[in-house]
Amino acid sequence: MAIHSRLVVVETVLPEKGVSHALAVLDLSMMAFGGLDRTFSGWNSLLERAGMKVERIILLEGTSRILNYAVFEAVRI
Repeated sequence: MAIHSRLVVVETVLPEKGVSHALAVLDLSMMAFGGLDRTFSGWNSLLERAGMKVERIILLEGTSRILNYAVFEAVRI
């Protein structure tokens, strides 16, 4: 990845607290196949471990009645 490159991730985001029963079941189902839904802090942590810094987060409201989607824009540290 070039030094001035940007990484854009569009992904689901779980709330930090108060996850609905439906989202908890979905997350457990994903874990059975090696997947994982993350919170905002979980995405920040993952990108930091990859040597990236999140510069901007855009919440995509109204995209789903159950899931929250967000766009993360990150740059190299």
